Amino acid sequence: MFKCIRFIKYVFLAQITLCVGVSNANAQDAAALLTKAFGRAIYAYEGTQSTTLSMSSGNITSEVTVICDGHGGEKRFYRNGAMKGVETLQVGKMMWRKSGSERWIEMPMVDDRIAISVLVRDILNNYNVQLKPAVKIAGRNAVPIWIDAKRKYNPSRHIWVNPATGVILKDALYAPDGAMRSVSFFTKIREFRPTSMIFQPPGVFDLPTLFGPASFVPRGSAQAVINETQMNIYYPSYVPMGYHPAMYGVMITGSGRKMPVIRYSDGLGAFTIFQRGMGGGFGRGPGYGRRMRNGGGPGTCVGDTDIQHAIVTYNGVKGNYILIGGISVSELKKVALSLP
Repeated sequence: MFKCIRFIKYVFLAQITLCVGVSNANAQDAAALLTKAFGRAIYAYEGTQSTTLSMSSGNITSEVTVICDGHGGEKRFYRNGAMKGVETLQVGKMMWRKSGSERWIEMPMVDDRIAISVLVRDILNNYNVQLKPAVKIAGRNAVPIWIDAKRKYNPSRHIWVNPATGVILKDALYAPDGAMRSVSFFTKIREFRPTSMIFQPPGVFDLPTLFGPASFVPRGSAQAVINETQMNIYYPSYVPMGYHPAMYGVMITGSGRKMPVIRYSDGLGAFTIFQRGMGGGFGRGPGYGRRMRNGGGPGTCVGDTDIQHAIVTYNGVKGNYILIGGISVSELKKVALSLP
């Protein structure tokens, strides 16, 4: 989903608190490589990438041409597979998508607000991080970094980083149960200085008509969300070890109402709490019929999972919620049941 559900850009300054299983030397090397990999792209290149996404209905594999300008611009063109003909264009924090001769559509982007120093610190504190012997991928040196879950409810990630450029040459994501969520790797890559015209935003494009979790747009602070939605933000009393609020935002409901959103992260794993409406207590008070239509009466907690995500809906006393995350559905239910 979504690219990659995208991982965060800044400069590493903080001293790392070392985690169990990572030697001092390895932690320093891993911190430097992770900072380079997840930091702002400074290498301009053109490459061919094979990408496989695991779905409940089977795997979806595509060959993708990727062009980066080294300044935050990226263009991707899907040459075959289920997404054949789809093209995406990213310029800074804006993204557009089109298929074939259709018009461009502006896409929502998750503007991550975590400093790279915090991201790297969290990964080293909350995961078992190992550097593996260097290998060759697409003719380039690649240092494998294993980011493996310490806790059974968390995902894992293995990346192969070119130490000279910071480009992730191979990337594999795993669900908490060990199932592969996705894998992508370059089969060809070369230095390439594209013309600026390639990354010009489209002059004409359509706006998306999104609501629910897909309409999530980040905001700068919790207070900004409260001011915009005129709603209180409700926090869970139980949060998995290592997780903290990483981003606040706004979601638009099907009726057009703006509602608060909180995203929690531990560096690699993440889950998001979307407030969907008013609670109204456990009696037949305001909103009772609406809650029944949305899947049950007060106190109802329903969880589901596929390879990519866990999804939990919960009808509480003060609000009703949908939670979506990369952690296990059983752990996400614990978070949901602690909401007011």
